Order: sequence, then structure tokens, then C-alpha cells
Amino acid sequence: MGTTTTTLLPYLHGIKTVHAYEDRSALPTLIRGLLNDPDPGTDRRMLEDFGLPWGADFVLARGGDLVLLTEGGEAVAGGGYRRYDSTTAEVGWLWTRSGRRRAGLAARVLGELEANAVWRGYERMYAVAGPGQIAVRKLLPAAGYRALGRWASEDAYLGFVREANQEA
Repeated sequence: MGTTTTTLLPYLHGIKTVHAYEDRSALPTLIRGLLNDPDPGTDRRMLEDFGLPWGADFVLARGGDLVLLTEGGEAVAGGGYRRYDSTTAEVGWLWTRSGRRRAGLAARVLGELEANAVWRGYERMYAVAGPGQIAVRKLLPAAGYRALGRWASEDAYLGFVREANQEA
């Protein structure tokens, strides 16, 4: 399998889709967006994972992908997936810039990640909503993900799974 693909959602309504393997600046731009966003749902401690060795698992060479949506050169949303096991991709780092939320951008990022994961041979998608990530807990079921347990509280972690080729 080659190291490039055609971007599935290149330009929709002025928004450009950038994969980290196409543009190395996508990763630092995504990290800056996550760190600079005042959203209380973002777990700042989890952002340190980018500095750990396994944080690199979101790159193409290790079975992952990072996607950034830009508009006018500015990052507006992003996310990634990494290899969880030989048939499962784990979605993470879903982010939408404050002021741009509720416009479907996170769903577009998730759709791009899922399509790329299927192209890469993954059969299942897995995601975890962490403490305070209410928007993620709503996005995933709306996108066809099934909760692996019950939503006990906002402070609990909740896993979600979806067959990669199923319709939302």
C-alpha cells in the first residue's frame, strides 16, 4: 500500500482537509489548537501524550492518521486515530476551535478519519470520551458508535465502538 491517498474531503464550503502525512505542519498546528483552546472539556494532562513515545502512533508509518481542517490558513478542527490492534483504530484528539462548534466540523473530521481507516484495512473504530467531554459523548452515538457501558457521570471515562464500514 502506498503512503499517499487522495484527500476524501478536500474542499467543502471553503474548508480544506489536510493529513499529517501530506503536510508535516498539521501535527503542531493541531497541538497548538488543543493547547490554546479555552474549552474546559479538553484534558490538558492528556495533551502530554504527544510528547510520549506512543503519542507518535498517530502517524501514518505506525498505522495512524492525523487530520486537520483549515479555513483561510487557520486551523478550525482536527483529530486523529492510531492502531489499537490489527483490526481496530482508536480515534482521539477530536477538537473544534471555540466559536466554530456546532457546525458539523467534528463530524467531518470523524468521517475523514473513518474513511481513511477503512482504506487502511481497519474493520472497527474505538474511541474513549474522557471526563468533561460531553460533546464527544454526543457526537459518537450520533455517528453510529455504540457505548461500551453506561454514562455514570461526567467524570468517568466511557468507551465507544463502531464497525468501520457501517452506516451512521
